[in-house]
Amino acid sequence: MEASEGETMNLNRKEIEFVAENIVRFDEVTEIRINDVEVRILGRASGGTFTAALYRTNDMCEIYKYHLAEREEARKRIEEIARPAKDIPWALMCKV
Repeated sequence: MEASEGETMNLNRKEIEFVAENIVRFDEVTEIRINDVEVRILGRASGGTFTAALYRTNDMCEIYKYHLAEREEARKRIEEIARPAKDIPWALMCKV
């Protein structure tokens, strides 16, 4: 379960301390994700994109399933927006 905008998900003391200690390392925080598996801070620092995460479970199977589902969702989004290289004019010239 992931907290949607406007929804509440409680943090325990350890998670609050994690957010407080790590949030200051970012120049810009773009998102804070809180769900049953992790508390994750996403943002920019030193010219790059970074994340910091604290897992809410020790169950490696749950963590693996969560990240596998995230990967599949990202792959589907990429397939929706990506064009095959053969459809790009420069690729036709280079015979990619």
